[in-house]
Amino acid sequence: GELEADPPPSFHHIGVVGDRLFGINAENRSEWWCTKPLVEGYAPEWSSFLQGIVGDQLVAVVDMQGTPTLLGENGIWQLHGAGPNAFGGSFAPPRKISHVGCVSRSSVCLTKYGCIFQTDRGYVLLDNGLQIQEIGNPIEPLTNRQAHTPQRVIYDPHEDELRVVEEAYTYYYSFINGKWSRASTSALVTDAIALPDGDSGETIMTIQQSTGFPAYESESADQETTYWETPWIKFDQIAGFGRLWRMYLALRTD
Repeated sequence: GELEADPPPSFHHIGVVGDRLFGINAENRSEWWCTKPLVEGYAPEWSSFLQGIVGDQLVAVVDMQGTPTLLGENGIWQLHGAGPNAFGGSFAPPRKISHVGCVSRSSVCLTKYGCIFQTDRGYVLLDNGLQIQEIGNPIEPLTNRQAHTPQRVIYDPHEDELRVVEEAYTYYYSFINGKWSRASTSALVTDAIALPDGDSGETIMTIQQSTGFPAYESESADQETTYWETPWIKFDQIAGFGRLWRMYLALRTD
C-alpha cells in the first residue's frame, strides 16, 4: 500500500527538485530525505523509507535541470533515476560528480548558467554541463570565507548579475563583462530577498539589522523605508508571541 507519512527530522536545508522536496538532516548531515511526489491540494508527505546517505557533510540541495544535486563540504553528488513514488522505490546510488566542496549554505544561488556557490577559493559556477568554473577575477574578501560569509546571494536576470549581500557590503558580479564590483550599505544587513518589480527587473529588499526595517533597492525608485503595524501583525512579533525569526511580505499596490 501507500507509504505512511512520518514526521521528518529538523532540516539544515530544504530544496525543491521537480515534483518533490528534498531535505538535509540537521543532526546527521550525511543523510538526505525526500517527499513523495507532491499532489496539488495536499501537504508534502515525508517518509522514513525515502532517505539516503552520502559520504559527506551536506550543505544544500539544488535542482540542476531536473536532477537532485547535493552540495557537500567535500564534493558534489547527484541522484539519478525517476526516484520513489508514493508506494516506495528509490533513486540510483548517489554519484559524485566533483571534488569541489561548498562552504556556505547562504552562498548557494541558481542562475540560468547553473549553480553559484562559495568554496575555499572563492565563488564558482557549477554550469549546466556540470563543469566547475571560477567566476571573474577573485577579489580577496570573497576568497576569505572566515571573514566573508554572505547573508544571501541573489541572481538578477534583468541585469544578468550576481549580488553577494554581506553585512556591510554588497558585491556585484556581472556575467556580461565578467567582473566584480563592490558597494557599501547604509546599515548592517541581516538578510535579503529578490522581489519582482514589474517590467524593471528585480527589486532587492534588505533587512537592516540596525533599524529592523526593510529597505528597497531598484533602478526605478529611490531608497525608502517602510513599516507596517496592525493589531494582529507586527514585524517583530505575532499576536504577542516573540518567536518570529524572519518574515517576508510581498505587497502590490494599484
